[in-house]
Amino acid sequence: MAPGVEVARIGTDKWAISIRGFNGRFADKLQVLMDGRSVYNPLFAGVQWEQQDTLMEDIERIEVIRGPNAAVWGANSVNGVINIITKKAADTQGTLLSAGGGSFEQGFFGARHGGKINDDTFYRFYAKGFTRDQMKTTAGENANDAWHNARGGFRLDHTRGIDLFTIQGDIFHNSYGDRLDKSQISAPIIQTEASRGHNEGGNIRLRWDRTISERSAIMLQTYYDRVDYKLLTSSIFKTESFDIDF
Repeated sequence: MAPGVEVARIGTDKWAISIRGFNGRFADKLQVLMDGRSVYNPLFAGVQWEQQDTLMEDIERIEVIRGPNAAVWGANSVNGVINIITKKAADTQGTLLSAGGGSFEQGFFGARHGGKINDDTFYRFYAKGFTRDQMKTTAGENANDAWHNARGGFRLDHTRGIDLFTIQGDIFHNSYGDRLDKSQISAPIIQTEASRGHNEGGNIRLRWDRTISERSAIMLQTYYDRVDYKLLTSSIFKTESFDIDF
C-alpha cells in the first residue's frame, strides 16, 4: 500500500520485495531494519523474509524511505529503507491470545503477555506459530513448499531518569520445501525433485538511549544475530552477525 514499494509473493514462504524496481527473490538493494537491527542475510546480501516475523499487534509503525539513501543508511539502501518499529513493553501490557485456521492457513496461534517489575521496568513475552499449505505450480503440480513456523521472544524496557535501557531477543524455526530443477545444477539430468529443508536461529539486542534536551540525544545499540541453514541441496551454512552503533 506504500507508493513505490513492490511486494510479490513467489510461493508459500517466498517473497520478492523491493523499491523502485530491480525486484526479485534475491533483491539486494533495499535496507530492512527491525528496531534498528539490520536483517540482511550475509549469504546473498538480501533479506530472507520467512525469517522476519513478530506479532502484528506489537508493531507500532513501519517507516518507508524511498530513493537512494546509501550515504546515510549504508550500501544496501540504494533503492530505499524499510524500518519496522515495535511498541515499547509499557504499551503492550496484559495478555493477548489469537488463533484460527482455514484451507490454506491451516492453523495459527499467537500469545503475548506483558507486565511490569516496578514503575520503571516493563516486559513482555510472546510466542506464535502457524502451518501453511503448499501452492500449485503453473503445471498444476504441488510446489512442495508447505511452511511450518514457530517463534518466540521477549522485550524488557527500564527507565532511569533521562536514560532508557532496552534488551530484546527472538528465536525461530522454519521448515519449508521447494522443487529443484536439477538441470540447473547437474546437467544433463532434466527433472524436478521435491526437497525439504529448514532454518533456525535467534538474535539479541541491547540499546541505551539518553535524552539530553529536546534537540539532542545519545544512542548506543549493539546486537548479535545467528542463523543456521540446511539448504535444499543438503548444504549447511551458519551465519553470524555482530554490530555496534553509536
